[in-house]
Order: sequence, then C-alpha cells, then structure tokens
Amino acid sequence: SNKENAENLIAVDPGANFTITQEEIETILPILSKCNILLVQLENNLNAVEYLISQSYKQGIKIILNPAPYQKISSEMISKVNIITPNEIEAELMTGIKITTIDDAYNASQILHKQGVENVIITLGNKGAYLSSTDGQFHIPPYPAIPVDTTGAGDAFNGALLAELSHGVKLIDACLFANAYASCAVEQKGTAFAMPVRKIVVEKMKTYSVQPIRF
Repeated sequence: SNKENAENLIAVDPGANFTITQEEIETILPILSKCNILLVQLENNLNAVEYLISQSYKQGIKIILNPAPYQKISSEMISKVNIITPNEIEAELMTGIKITTIDDAYNASQILHKQGVENVIITLGNKGAYLSSTDGQFHIPPYPAIPVDTTGAGDAFNGALLAELSHGVKLIDACLFANAYASCAVEQKGTAFAMPVRKIVVEKMKTYSVQPIRF
C-alpha cells in the first residue's frame, strides 16, 4: 500500500491461475450442486470462469461476479449473473462511464442491467457503495474508518456479502454489512490477516447508525 494515503497498489503474476482446465472444474461440480450461491472473480483464465458460470447457471445456483482484476467479459456471461460487484474503475471499463458521482453510478448500473444482470453493486471506496436492484436504487454511505491499507477491501466486501446472503439476509442488509466489514478491514495492514471477526463489525454497526439512502 501507499504509505502516504493507504491506497493499494497491486501487481499480479497469474501463473497457474491462468491454466485452469474444464476437467479440473468438473471435479468440483458434485460439490457445487450442494451450493446455493457462487462467488466468482476474474483471477483465472476466462474460459474456465465462463464454464463454471454456465454450469452453475444450469444448476440454478445464484451467481455473484466480482469482475476483478478486470477482463472483458461477454454480455451472454453477464446475463447469467444475479449480482455483479465492480468497483469504480471496473464499472467504468465495463460501461464507458467515469464514476465520480452517485448519478454516474446510476447510469453505469443501467447499462449493466441492459446486459441482463439483475442486481448491480458498485463499490465506491471511501464513498461507500451503490446498489441498483429489483427493490430500487440505493446509496449505501461509508462507515467511518481510519484507513491503514486498502489492499483487499474489495475481497472483504465481496466475502462478507456472500456470507450474509448465504444466511438468507436481504441484499440491501447484506450490502450494509459488507460495507461495514470492508471499513474494518482497511484499518489493518495486509489482506487475509486484516479480515475482521464478526463481533468487531457488529460493534461498529451499533456505534454508527448508517442507513441506505434511496436514490
């Protein structure tokens, strides 16, 4: 991370991540059939991700796609996704809209909806997150945080979102929790070791009354 502003700077060497085969994916399909939600990122070769999404879609599994690190993906692939969670840069690369305001996030979300995705969550860094869903449009304000290292903030948000949804929490409430979770994660240095335990997040949510703003 940048010591002056805590912003992240990541270099990726994909190595074996880009050599996943269809046969390897088929070995996990029996496990997949027992799942109700799948979270996928783009840190693997695209044909492997597409195959996993198509197989999950056939089984009626809800799919969350975090399009990071960014790779160009087809509208056909996007249309099989229930929730897509780009950050501001990824949303701009996917839609051509530079996101500096909530209006920009709204406009970008509408383009993604037209490609067939039901729910769009655009993470906005220190501005919180934007949710465009079947229940409406919402700005989810940020929780207060003193950032030390923002590396892994997106992973924190997506992991927390998945965990909440897997327990039957409504999407808007899952977004609120994920926002709080990410705000706790950035207050620690590192990635995996910076992920907070649930108790810390719940305490922060009790301390600060952050509510979604219908847009």
